[in-house]
Parts: sequence; structure tokens; C-alpha cells
Amino acid sequence: MHGYLPAIIAVSVLTNLIRFALPKESSVSKYSSFFIGLCVTAVIAVPAVQIISSISELKPEFIIESPPEENYSEIFGEYISESLYPSVEEYVYKVLSEKFSIPRQNAEVFIHFNTHGDVIAIEQILIFLKGSSVLANTGAISHYFEEKFLCRVDVSVDIP
Repeated sequence: MHGYLPAIIAVSVLTNLIRFALPKESSVSKYSSFFIGLCVTAVIAVPAVQIISSISELKPEFIIESPPEENYSEIFGEYISESLYPSVEEYVYKVLSEKFSIPRQNAEVFIHFNTHGDVIAIEQILIFLKGSSVLANTGAISHYFEEKFLCRVDVSVDIP
């Protein structure tokens, strides 16, 4: 802005000097007045156009960066799987006790959830039999839970 004001003053002074130097009653005076006015207007308009264009470029930009959806699905998937784990585990222990006569202290259950994508599903169930339950029918146990949960069920025995 500091450079524009001296330019406007210099053009105004120069145009007035030219206007005073020309004869007042000639036809050149009319055309020169128009031309001088046009020059002064152009000198004044250039900074005004630049100011208006700089104001139009000052658009407030609100950029809210959100983490990718994968993070949400992983966070909530893990939370949901952790909250489902005890109930699924309790169900497996209950079925082992009631249907297969395997007491809770003779079995260990591990459940692996698949939390990738839109669906949270049980991916694998591991059942370790120990103590007096090592002679249980592991094939029947595996088959029963595979039909119930529609996932891979591995039943193994702990050999002392």
C-alpha cells in the first residue's frame, strides 16, 4: 500500500502539469483531459483490483482431519470382541460341562475374533483338555462347536 500512494500522487501531479501545459481552448485539450482521467483511474484501479483479489483469496479453510475408517473399525471391533469374549467363553464352558461332561477346571478355552472389515466374527476357538478329560471325544466336541459357531474349532489334549 505504501508504494501505491506515491504512484497515485506522482501520476496526479504529472497529469496536472500536462493539463496546464496544453492550451485551454484547443480540441487536443478535451481529448487529453479524457486520456489523463483514464490514466489516473487506471493507476487508482490497479491497487483496488489487487486488494479485492487478495480479499477473495482469503477464504477460511477448516480442515478437520479424521482418521481413516480402518481405525474406527479396529478400535470398536476390538472393544466389541473384548466385550463378547466372556459370554462366548462362558457358553463354551457350559456346553462342555453339560453336553460332554467336562468340568471347567479340566478345560481351557481361547477364542479369536476377526475384527477386520464390517463384520465381527469368531474366527477360531481353541479348547485344551487336561486332567481326566483327555479321553473325551475331541472330534465330537470340535464338530459340535463348528456347527454352532461356524468357525474353526481346534480341540487338543494336554498329555502329562
